[in-house]
Amino acid sequence: MEPGGAFHVTTTITWRVDWTGFGPGGTFPDVESSTGFPVRVIEAAALVTNSH
Repeated sequence: MEPGGAFHVTTTITWRVDWTGFGPGGTFPDVESSTGFPVRVIEAAALVTNSH
């Protein structure tokens, strides 16, 4: 947890491309991008689905 009650969150997106045409196809190298930022949690709730 960061100061001020925030949690550090990281998101990542990966682009993966396979291609085909009138002949051989191929695969491009993956492209990945990540970013991080603080998120303040104001309210959290719990749901109990199995109380055994």
